[in-house]
Amino acid sequence: MLYLPHRSDALVVGMDETASAELIGGLRKFAAASPHQWGTAMQVDDFVIWDNRPCLHRRDSWDDAEERVMWHLANQGE
Repeated sequence: MLYLPHRSDALVVGMDETASAELIGGLRKFAAASPHQWGTAMQVDDFVIWDNRPCLHRRDSWDDAEERVMWHLANQGE
């Protein structure tokens, strides 16, 4: 599993800035490529659950005038 930060100044230890940016960019591109990608158009009362450990996730912009409720649940062990 890889944690790929969104920060543009993130570096891979032991690599120079150019090589680090190329590696992180390539890994992000691979992770976001189909068939590794899943998405959904959320509707009112939708409930989505996923295992946060092996995935990258993001959301598109959200209208500040709309209510958005998120709950974070965690469990111990498998």
